[in-house]
Amino acid sequence: MLLDDKKKFLSLERVEQRWGWFFLAPWLLGLLLFTAFPMLVSLVLAFTNYNLVTDEPTRFVGLKNWVSMVQDPQTQSAFMNTLRYILIVVPLLILSPLVLALFLNAKPLWLKGFFITLFFLPNLIPGVVTGLIWAGTLSPTGTVNRFLQGFGITPPAWLTEAAWVMPAIAIIGLWSIGNTILQLIAALKNAPKELYEAATIDGASSITMFFRITIPLMSSVLFFNVITSIIGGFQYFVVSFLLFNGQGGPNDAGMFLMLKIFKEAITYRNMGYASAMSWAMLLITLLITQVLFALGKRFVFYAGEERK
Repeated sequence: MLLDDKKKFLSLERVEQRWGWFFLAPWLLGLLLFTAFPMLVSLVLAFTNYNLVTDEPTRFVGLKNWVSMVQDPQTQSAFMNTLRYILIVVPLLILSPLVLALFLNAKPLWLKGFFITLFFLPNLIPGVVTGLIWAGTLSPTGTVNRFLQGFGITPPAWLTEAAWVMPAIAIIGLWSIGNTILQLIAALKNAPKELYEAATIDGASSITMFFRITIPLMSSVLFFNVITSIIGGFQYFVVSFLLFNGQGGPNDAGMFLMLKIFKEAITYRNMGYASAMSWAMLLITLLITQVLFALGKRFVFYAGEERK
């Protein structure tokens, strides 16, 4: 009897597996056709001179495209701008939501739901619309400059002077931190109150509790946002494209890696070089994320995880 029940269970399990693969098949097919295969093709093209415009036959050029990336001044500028964005803007995109989440999580705050909604609303606006809005807002006659002029302050040339391009991009980035704020508020609310009560009884100060309890309990959410922000920094494209009409701004101060790849692939039709740049960006992103994950094992706390 038990043997028959076991056979029926195994038979049912196999049927469920078949149906599982059946429902997964469309997604797997799409993954192979529209993601894996194009990636494989682009890897092959990265070692060729493939160009959609010239009549020159496609041939294998080895590491020529990769060497050109190192020697191309505009590619160097795009890489440095991307790195500057990650080192300067990304920390602001993490610290600012953290401060606001702590403020919004305060018990005596009045109209808390209104402020949370207000911060989150910009996330509902598409990136293209965001770029167009800020292109007008930061223009010489835009709202920001008129506001500064009202206080007798000479406004900077946000989009026409290279020194002010990165601050302008940072301001635009801070406009869309509502999603991160919500995640951090959720992490704060999930923190066990017993830990704070025990720390208070032991005489711990607010600063001690913040760094010894609050930050460790929020570390997984902070780590997630650091990773996604860095990946987003390497993929930064839409806003910079719209702000400078795809030209990279003054002295290429707004030229990012994705914009440079776009220009090579779409404007110049140099698909071999663009493919090599794409794979170089992917490898750099993978290297950085792997380093962060290795460091995260020491500094990131997950509920229920046992430390070795």
